[in-house]
Amino acid sequence: MSIADTMADMARGGKKPGIGEETERQMGGKSNGDGGEHSKLFDHGDGTFHSVTSDGERTEHPRIGHAVVHLAAHHEPEGKHFHVHQDGGGGHTSHQAAEGGKAEGPHDHENIEALDQHMHQFLQEEEHEGEGGYGAHGGGEGSIFE
Repeated sequence: MSIADTMADMARGGKKPGIGEETERQMGGKSNGDGGEHSKLFDHGDGTFHSVTSDGERTEHPRIGHAVVHLAAHHEPEGKHFHVHQDGGGGHTSHQAAEGGKAEGPHDHENIEALDQHMHQFLQEEEHEGEGGYGAHGGGEGSIFE
């Protein structure tokens, strides 16, 4: 059942999918410009997910952010994808995928400055090769949050 179908059912008084029930979310999108591919995302109810692309590829995801960047990179392989979740307590978790690659993460960041450094390094990866990986950029000047 798609999200739209689930929401329409809920509007008619139907049951909301609960924890422990596997729910399916269908994402339309393009892959390599053909415009006809769909992926499905399955919520396991325990914070983990799996996705299935129209070619039958099944991928397990430890968190929703991992699933988001995996599907983004699959449907839009050009460029980079970055997802951030803020936990409400000041912590941030990020996932990313570059140039149609596999999803990376989770990466936990204690504060916005650490996230800034990580995202800046990832987005400008080619410029910073050999500088010690993600987080090596010191923020400040060139910060994406300025």
